Amino acid sequence: MWGSFMPVELFIIAYFLGAIPFGWLIGKINNVDIFSEGDGLPGAANILRIFGPTQAFLVYGLDTTKGLLALYIASVQGITDIQLLMVASMAILGHWNSIFTKFRGGDGVTVLIGITVGLLPTLGFISVSIGITIAAIARKTGHHASLWGGIACYGFLLSGSYVLNTNPTLVYGILTLATLVLFHSLYGHLKRRSKVVY
Repeated sequence: MWGSFMPVELFIIAYFLGAIPFGWLIGKINNVDIFSEGDGLPGAANILRIFGPTQAFLVYGLDTTKGLLALYIASVQGITDIQLLMVASMAILGHWNSIFTKFRGGDGVTVLIGITVGLLPTLGFISVSIGITIAAIARKTGHHASLWGGIACYGFLLSGSYVLNTNPTLVYGILTLATLVLFHSLYGHLKRRSKVVY
C-alpha cells in the first residue's frame, strides 16, 4: 500500500506527520493565534480552554493519529525495533518543532500517547486509559493533570511489562521518549513563565 521506504525516508515522513499543526489550524479557522492565547501551546488542552470540548477532542484524536500513522507506515516496512523507536522520536520532534509554524509546537504528550498504543497495543492501551483517568481526577482536584497522568500511565506500563514479559527494547524506548517529553514540557513551561513583558 505504502510502497517500499528506506529508514531515512521513514524518519522524514514521521517528522512531517508529526509536524502537521492541527491545533494551530483550528486556531486559524477561528481567527485565533493559538500561540498567543491560553498557555501558548497548540495542543488539545489549550484548544479545550479556548474553543471547548468538541474541537479539543478533534485535535486530541488527530494528534494521536500522527504517532499511530507514522508507526504503521514504518511497521509494514519490516524495520527493527530500534528503527521504529527512531521513527517515533521523529514524529515527536516534528510536533515540537513544526516546519509549518516556524518551528513552534506543543509538548508532544498526545503524539506520545499514539506512539505508546502503536508500539504496545494491549499494554499501551491499558496504561494510557489509566493515565487519562488519573489525569482527569488530578484536573478536578487542582493538581497537574499531565504530570500525574503521565506517572500513572508509564508507571503502570513499566510494572505491567514485567508481568506480561513485554519486549524490553520497546518498553524502555517508550519510557525514554516519555522522559524526554516530560523534560521538554517542563522546560517549555519554565521558559514561558520566565518571559517578562516590558
